[in-house]
Amino acid sequence: MATVRHGESNHIVQNIIFDAGFNDLNIFPMGVDKVFISNTLQLEVMCVINSARDFLNCVLWKVDVI
Repeated sequence: MATVRHGESNHIVQNIIFDAGFNDLNIFPMGVDKVFISNTLQLEVMCVINSARDFLNCVLWKVDVI
């Protein structure tokens, strides 16, 4: 789970993440500003997030593992 920064729509956040080359991450809306992040390759999502933390912090914050 994560919170979307700047009130961006989930669609825009997904496009930003895809444009940066993270085609394996999927963003699912979970409310007004919350999203669920999954990975299509069954990789550990937190490994991907941690490796790209600086970039993802531009669009997401409060990334929590559930």
